[in-house]
Amino acid sequence: MFAGSNSSTESDSEAVLPAGGTVTSFYVQLAGPPGTAKSYTFTLRHWNAAGTLETPTGVSCTITGTAVPLQCSTSSFTPVSFAAGELIDVEVDPSGNPTSQTAFWSATY
Repeated sequence: MFAGSNSSTESDSEAVLPAGGTVTSFYVQLAGPPGTAKSYTFTLRHWNAAGTLETPTGVSCTITGTAVPLQCSTSSFTPVSFAAGELIDVEVDPSGNPTSQTAFWSATY
């Protein structure tokens, strides 16, 4: 349902939501480990149709170290509602200079 790309340009990584709905869970998987004492934190972001960042969603999860599985998920948050035409993306925050990895994410919407 969601498509985007890895980019430091926000508009390149946002996906337009074709219908209104509510995000109730969030899942991320990495293609490989970040590395010892290193991590990636992934945060779901909500933009209105005008391109203004809404109040922080509070939806995030972290993948750390070398242990498997290389995934994180959460459903312990207040559901986030979106209107048709609003935008969704994921902010990625590395810690400890992790190994570059491809990430895949999804959300129950």
